Parts: sequence; structure tokens; C-alpha cells
Amino acid sequence: MEETEATVTASAVENANSLKRKSDDIGWEYGKLVDPNNKDRVICNFCKNVNTRGINRFKKHIAQVGGGVAKCRICPNEAKQACLKWLEGTEKKKQENEKVVRELGLRSDVNFSSGGQQEEGLTCAAVAFNAIENDEFKQMVEAIGQFGPGLKPPTQYELREPLLKAEYARTKSLLSDREAEKEKNGCSIMTDAWKDMKRRSIMNIVTHCAEGTSFIKSKDTSAISHTAKALLSEKRPNMFWSSCATHTINLMLQGISNIPRFKKIVDQAKGFTIFIYGHHRTLECMRSFTKKREIIRPCVTRFASQFLTLQSLLDKKDSLMKMVVDAKWENIKDTSSKKGKEAYDTILSVMFWNGVEVFLKVFEPLVKLLD
Repeated sequence: MEETEATVTASAVENANSLKRKSDDIGWEYGKLVDPNNKDRVICNFCKNVNTRGINRFKKHIAQVGGGVAKCRICPNEAKQACLKWLEGTEKKKQENEKVVRELGLRSDVNFSSGGQQEEGLTCAAVAFNAIENDEFKQMVEAIGQFGPGLKPPTQYELREPLLKAEYARTKSLLSDREAEKEKNGCSIMTDAWKDMKRRSIMNIVTHCAEGTSFIKSKDTSAISHTAKALLSEKRPNMFWSSCATHTINLMLQGISNIPRFKKIVDQAKGFTIFIYGHHRTLECMRSFTKKREIIRPCVTRFASQFLTLQSLLDKKDSLMKMVVDAKWENIKDTSSKKGKEAYDTILSVMFWNGVEVFLKVFEPLVKLLD
């Protein structure tokens, strides 16, 4: 019995030690890790609040300073003052480093106000421009700035192996609540199909439960989508299939657009807009007559865009007809070409405008459903 109790006690001590960081940072005297594999989640020894942004934010929690940080209201004044003193010392050291850099003129070629050096670094490293909008990217830039000069980036091996594995483990831990909910109450499997620039059919697979939505993977389903549906239906006959309403309506619009009568109208409008936007002088002429209002009206789906563009043409009918008979139009060299003459004939065609009106009447109820 005594040996068993000793074993349990030793195990508990070992578990408690694993949640403590071997660090001189004052914050670890008042908090400990929730999970030894996740260095960002720290639980307060006093109020049991869990901070998910690392030990520095946790010290602000104890010191009761900083915006956006939950403050511990029951910690001793001694702990509050100790963390406050540590934070002030860190800030003072940072300011001293910045002063040394300014006095020595270090890195004077970097002009962060204009963003030139940052632009050069991102471009040379082929970093996508939309990465700037990523919250994690902004946090990384802020962390680099807080470190100051001399920070060495990780090696390729560190990024590919230990750091990647650590990030994978951290992400898995963030999804643990959702996984538990799925096992307890189940989940919905949802797909979102789209086509990339190479016209390949891509399917995003996600799961949804009470705790939230989780991305599973993206798959090129160009050749297997219908086969996969048949196999799933055979294996799971009770599975409920629900088609995407937007996709179904889009297919209806596509079918109507392929009717010869409407296809001719769409092709004529397309030929006119391509000609106008394909030459800067015709585009300038069009904008002068339409008071800088555009013809093309982009939308979420291609066929809805056709409707909006034809509607835009009809709204500007009088302006466009005045444009093609004006001397300003005739003085443009490109209007004498074959495509220029076709654009001229299209705008002055009574059959074209009648066809546009019929097209809009047929399409309007379906397009409204997409809004």
C-alpha cells in the first residue's frame, strides 16, 4: 500500500514539474502550462484564467496592464508589482537598444516609413502580397520588431522539421474540443466545389459541429466526383445528399444562356465590351459619354455577371448610341476595324436591344435568388 501511494505521489510531482518552464522569467512563478506541448497556453495560479498568447501577455494579466488582456483581480500585490517591474525593465531595455541603434546609425538604409525594404524582402522571397492581411504574419512582424537588431531566422531544416511539427501539435490541440464534440454528438460533412484557373474541379471538405467548423482538405475531383458519390451512396445508404442551391441556379442560368436566341445576344454584348475595354481611346470615349460609369458589372458567378452587364448596357443605351454616331468616335482609328464596325452595328441594332430586354426579363427572377 505504501509503495503504491509513493508511486502515485511521484507521478503527480513529475506531472506538475512538466507543466513548469525551466526559465528565469518572473511569469512562471505565478502560472504554469496547461499542456506541456503547447508553450502559449498559461494558466494563472490565482484566478485559473487561461492565457493563450504566451508568457509575456500572461505577465500583463498579473500586472493588470495593457489593453485586450483579462486582468487578475485576486493576485497578491507582491506578484502584481513583481510582474510590473519586470515589464517596465523589459521596455526600458528595449528603448535603450533603440537609442544605441540610433546613435550608432545602424541600419540607416532601412526606411520602414515608406515600406521600401519590406517590399523588396517580400518580393524577393516570393511571398504572396495577401500575406500582409494574415493575423499570424502581423504578429510575426511585431515579434521581430520587439526583438530588435540581430535576430537570426530559422534554418530550412528547423522550419521543415521541429518548428513545423510543433506548429502541427499546437494546431491539433486547438481542435481538441471540436474533435471531442464530434465523437460525442457527431458532425456534418460539408463540401464546397469550385474551379481553379486551369478549370480543374476542386472540392474543399470541411466538418461542422457545435464547437465550430474545421477544414479537412482540398481535393482535385475532376474525374472522381460522380464515382465518389456513387460509392458513398452504396456504402452509406442513409446519408442525406443536399445540392448547393447557388450551384443549381447557376446551372439553370448556364442552360438558358446556351439557347441560341440568348447566346447570340450575349456574344454580341461580349464583343462590344471586349472592343471598348481593349483600347484605351475607346474606353476613354465611353467613359466621357457615360459620365465615368462602367459597363462591366462583375458578380460572384459568371452568368450573373452577364445579366448585370446587359442590364448596365440597357441603362446606358442612349449614351452609347450617341457615342457611336459622334465625331469623337469616328476619329478613333480602331473604330474603322472589323471589330469596331461590329461594335457600331451592335449598338445601333434594334434587334439587339429587344433581345437584351427579353434576356433580362427571363434572367431576373433567378439572379435575384443569388443575391
